[in-house]
Amino acid sequence: MPEPDISGSEGVEFKAETRMSGTNFSDGLEVRKGAVDAIKEYVKKQGGH
Repeated sequence: MPEPDISGSEGVEFKAETRMSGTNFSDGLEVRKGAVDAIKEYVKKQGGH
């Protein structure tokens, strides 16, 4: 997998409410890390499973 273009990327700071942090890339890719159940809920809200 090629490395994403980081120009125009935006950091998403950790918040206790979401229990996640990550990066939004200019090409639409969103990467998150955090508590497993919070990540699962985030994926579901994005239409994933």
